[in-house]
Amino acid sequence: MDNSQLPLQLTGEAKQADLILYARLPAQLSGSLTDPTLAFEPGALLRSKGRVIDSLDIDEIRWPLAGVKVTQRGVDGRLQAILQAHENELGDFVLHMDGAGE
Repeated sequence: MDNSQLPLQLTGEAKQADLILYARLPAQLSGSLTDPTLAFEPGALLRSKGRVIDSLDIDEIRWPLAGVKVTQRGVDGRLQAILQAHENELGDFVLHMDGAGE
């Protein structure tokens, strides 16, 4: 197989103590068996919420993955993380990280 096209979607949730991870990852697996490409489609999103440590609660953290491609050579595309959390002494805060994989 030199050029396959396989649509797929990973959906679910995982729990670890007080932390919950949600995934909705529509993607397209393409290319040859020896050089595959996983391309995330619109709507691809990882989310999490819960308590990390006693003093830090994650209200929501999101990793939008639409447009990101993963190959054996690495990750390509816009990489973001948006965190909304609160800490006992510091209060509420928002952190938005935006970068790119090449």
